[in-house]
Order: sequence, then C-alpha cells, then structure tokens
Amino acid sequence: MSLKSHLPLRRPLAFLGAGLLAAVGITGAGLTGAHQAQAASRAGSSLAPMFGYWNPTLGDNFNAVTYEETHTAQNTGYLLSRQEGWAMQYQEPGSVALLLMWNAARGDYFSTATAVGHTSGLEAGYADLGTQGYVYPYRAAGTVPLYQMWSGARQDNFVTATQAGYNSAIQAGYYVVRIEGYVYPVPGATT
Repeated sequence: MSLKSHLPLRRPLAFLGAGLLAAVGITGAGLTGAHQAQAASRAGSSLAPMFGYWNPTLGDNFNAVTYEETHTAQNTGYLLSRQEGWAMQYQEPGSVALLLMWNAARGDYFSTATAVGHTSGLEAGYADLGTQGYVYPYRAAGTVPLYQMWSGARQDNFVTATQAGYNSAIQAGYYVVRIEGYVYPVPGATT
C-alpha cells in the first residue's frame, strides 16, 4: 500500500472546514479565544489540523494533515486516535516542511521536519511522499514540541504533540528520538 498512489491532488484540510472535522468524528476541534488569536497572529490563519491515526493490522501510526492523507487513512484501515496539533498549510517565515515518507517493507509512515530525520529515513529505505505542512524548527510563541517517537518492536515511527499521544506511546514501548519541530497545540492537550 502506498499513500502516494492515492494522492493525485494535495489540498489543505482547513479548506474543508467543520464538515470534514465532523466526518472524521471530531467536533469543536477548532482553536478558540486566545488560542485562535495567538495562532492566527503567528501563522496568518493558515493552520490545518494534524490528525493521528492508528492501523491495528499494520501496527502503524500515521499523522494526516492534508485532505488526501485523511481520506487515505480512513479508506485503508486507519482509525482516528486524536488531533495531535495544528500545522501550517503554507510556509511562513522561519518555518520548515513537515515531510511524509513511506517504507513499504515495514508498512510504516514517517513524518519528519529535520535533515537528520530525512537522511535517516532515506537510509532506512523510506521514500518521500511529499510535504504535509509546515512547522517551526524552534519554539515559537504559542507552540509545543512535536516529538518523534520510535518502537523497535513494531518498527513504527510516531509523532505527537499531545500528552495523551506521548503517554500512549511510552506505555506501548516507544521512546523519544528527537523533537521534529514545533506546532500549535490542541487546547488542553499539550505535552
């Protein structure tokens, strides 16, 4: 299975609004109050939700930022776990690309925003699938760490920016590899 073969177009999730959020079972997921004002001022209102998915058959975690990624996850046996944070749809000053990679032998998706992560992915047989969105390589005001985690037993990469995701990964035997970047938090769910 390759996500790339299912992604003829790449549209940001934010363009689809509340209808898409409801379709994937998330209501009230938008930023509110001070969080919204802060995020909008930092990223020009170009935020897109980053949804975490789990495929129990493959034993694979996958984060979706674009409509196509979400659609593919839903149609290939991935179950919605939670919203992990908010990535930027467009490159803002100082931000870097969050890249999606795939390893067919492992059946593993891998999101990375660092040169070390990208090089490690290529050396481990991952193929580039494209840019998911953008994150900051430093802790900008109002952002939280996007942790890269790894399970050798599952041969699975996992990125999370929530306490629930972090705790779940640690309980399942994952460990922190590095901070991939910084994203805007889901209110009340930060690490």
